[in-house]
Amino acid sequence: MPDGQENQENTNVPTVEDVFEESLLTNKSVNKRTNQAPLMPQNKFIRKKRKRIEWTQEELDELEEGMKKFGTNWTLILSMSNGPLNHRTNVQLKDKARNEKRRREREGIPLGVFQKATG
Repeated sequence: MPDGQENQENTNVPTVEDVFEESLLTNKSVNKRTNQAPLMPQNKFIRKKRKRIEWTQEELDELEEGMKKFGTNWTLILSMSNGPLNHRTNVQLKDKARNEKRRREREGIPLGVFQKATG
């Protein structure tokens, strides 16, 4: 083969730089033996952590009233709340009810409506 044809065939073979650049774009490891970690973050679904806000007695009373009316329907309790629970989520209501039940059991306080909470 003449030298010109040999060089043309070799230009179709990707170089190490080409493979490395492509791996960065596709977030794949270049070589598993070298244990090179990709430079892009693996977790595409990073959650924003909320700042912890203490529960007030007013919120606790509102949660208790809501549980008396609607049981453990957290979404309905939240939607019918007229103020104190507006910055809480339905999951936070569920967790608070469960934790309040545990606290009352531990301290020997009557459970009341929190008996309906799971946990």
